[in-house]
Amino acid sequence: MKKIFAFVAVAGMVALASCGGAEDTAKKAQDSIRKADSVKKVQNTADSLKMADSINAATAKAAQDKKDDSMKMAAHNDSVAKKLIKEPKAEKEPKAEKGPKKK
Repeated sequence: MKKIFAFVAVAGMVALASCGGAEDTAKKAQDSIRKADSVKKVQNTADSLKMADSINAATAKAAQDKKDDSMKMAAHNDSVAKKLIKEPKAEKEPKAEKGPKKK
Protein backbone atom coordinates (compact mmCIF):
# COMPACT_ATOMS: atom_id res chain seq x y z
CA MET A 1 0.00 0.00 0.00
CA LYS A 2 2.87 2.32 0.81
CA LYS A 3 4.41 1.67 -2.60
CA ILE A 4 1.14 2.54 -4.31
CA PHE A 5 0.93 5.88 -2.50
CA ALA A 6 4.55 6.63 -3.35
CA PHE A 7 3.96 5.74 -7.00
CA VAL A 8 0.86 7.95 -7.17
CA ALA A 9 2.75 10.83 -5.55
CA VAL A 10 5.67 10.52 -8.00
CA ALA A 11 3.32 10.23 -10.97
CA GLY A 12 1.45 13.33 -9.78
CA MET A 13 4.66 15.28 -9.44
CA VAL A 14 5.78 14.30 -12.95
CA ALA A 15 2.40 15.18 -14.43
CA LEU A 16 2.28 18.58 -12.79
CA ALA A 17 5.92 19.35 -13.59
CA SER A 18 5.29 18.73 -17.28
CA CYS A 19 2.42 21.25 -17.25
CA GLY A 20 4.35 23.95 -15.40
CA GLY A 21 3.35 25.22 -11.93
CA ALA A 22 6.43 23.89 -10.13
CA GLU A 23 5.65 25.65 -6.85
CA ASP A 24 2.13 24.28 -6.66
CA THR A 25 3.37 20.83 -7.63
CA ALA A 26 5.87 20.63 -4.81
CA LYS A 27 3.30 21.83 -2.31
CA LYS A 28 0.68 19.40 -3.56
CA ALA A 29 3.19 16.56 -3.53
CA GLN A 30 4.07 17.32 0.10
CA ASP A 31 0.36 17.46 0.97
CA SER A 32 -0.18 14.16 -0.83
CA ILE A 33 2.67 12.53 1.06
CA ARG A 34 1.43 13.97 4.36
CA LYS A 35 -2.07 12.62 3.70
CA ALA A 36 -0.72 9.20 2.80
CA ASP A 37 1.29 9.12 6.03
CA SER A 38 -1.79 10.13 8.02
CA VAL A 39 -3.85 7.37 6.41
CA LYS A 40 -1.12 4.85 7.24
CA LYS A 41 -1.04 5.97 10.90
CA VAL A 42 -4.83 5.69 11.18
CA GLN A 43 -4.72 2.25 9.61
CA ASN A 44 -1.99 1.10 12.02
CA THR A 45 -4.01 2.41 14.96
CA ALA A 46 -7.11 0.55 13.79
CA ASP A 47 -5.10 -2.66 13.41
CA SER A 48 -3.65 -2.22 16.91
CA LEU A 49 -7.13 -1.74 18.37
CA LYS A 50 -8.40 -4.87 16.63
CA MET A 51 -5.47 -6.85 18.01
CA ALA A 52 -6.05 -5.48 21.53
CA ASP A 53 -9.73 -6.41 21.33
CA SER A 54 -8.80 -9.91 20.20
CA ILE A 55 -6.35 -10.32 23.08
CA ASN A 56 -8.91 -9.03 25.60
CA ALA A 57 -11.54 -11.45 24.27
CA ALA A 58 -9.13 -14.39 24.51
CA THR A 59 -8.14 -13.42 28.06
CA ALA A 60 -11.77 -13.10 29.12
CA LYS A 61 -12.60 -16.50 27.61
CA ALA A 62 -9.66 -18.12 29.38
CA ALA A 63 -10.73 -16.60 32.70
CA GLN A 64 -14.32 -17.79 32.18
CA ASP A 65 -13.13 -21.29 31.26
CA LYS A 66 -10.97 -21.42 34.38
CA LYS A 67 -13.92 -20.31 36.51
CA ASP A 68 -16.21 -22.91 34.91
CA ASP A 69 -13.64 -25.67 35.48
CA SER A 70 -13.19 -24.73 39.13
CA MET A 71 -16.97 -24.69 39.63
CA LYS A 72 -17.28 -28.15 38.06
CA MET A 73 -14.45 -29.46 40.24
CA ALA A 74 -16.04 -27.95 43.38
CA ALA A 75 -19.40 -29.54 42.53
CA HIS A 76 -17.72 -32.89 41.91
CA ASN A 77 -15.77 -32.74 45.18
CA ASP A 78 -18.94 -31.75 47.04
CA SER A 79 -20.79 -34.73 45.56
CA VAL A 80 -17.94 -37.05 46.58
CA ALA A 81 -17.92 -35.58 50.12
CA LYS A 82 -21.67 -36.14 50.45
CA LYS A 83 -21.13 -39.67 49.10
CA LEU A 84 -23.56 -39.11 46.28
CA ILE A 85 -20.98 -40.48 43.87
CA LYS A 86 -17.90 -42.61 44.31
CA GLU A 87 -14.48 -41.14 43.94
CA PRO A 88 -12.91 -42.30 40.69
CA LYS A 89 -10.11 -44.77 41.07
CA ALA A 90 -6.68 -43.63 40.06
CA GLU A 91 -5.50 -45.21 36.84
CA LYS A 92 -2.62 -47.59 37.24
CA GLU A 93 0.47 -46.73 35.32
CA PRO A 94 1.63 -49.45 32.95
CA LYS A 95 4.56 -51.47 34.20
CA ALA A 96 7.90 -50.50 32.76
CA GLU A 97 9.19 -52.99 30.26
CA LYS A 98 12.30 -54.82 31.27
CA GLY A 99 15.36 -54.94 29.08
CA PRO A 100 16.14 -57.91 26.83
CA LYS A 101 16.37 -61.23 28.62
CA LYS A 102 19.78 -62.79 29.06
CA LYS A 103 20.38 -66.37 28.07
